[in-house]
Amino acid sequence: MCVSAPSGASRQFAETRQFVGTGRCRNEAQHIIQSFPPGEVTPERALLIGQELCKALFNDEYKYLLAIHTNYKK
Repeated sequence: MCVSAPSGASRQFAETRQFVGTGRCRNEAQHIIQSFPPGEVTPERALLIGQELCKALFNDEYKYLLAIHTNYKK
């Protein structure tokens, strides 16, 4: 399931943590940064590339949060 609101994503992660058990594990998160030089890709293309990367890495076995930042300086 895909949600676009941060509060919805936070709620989904919390519900999964409760459903799975204690909500504690040794590694709850990975932080991956994907970066492109300004003007190299559109925000829409960066989103698509990020989605493809997450699908390849997590294969729908894990939840992930994907954010695209467009507030770079030109």
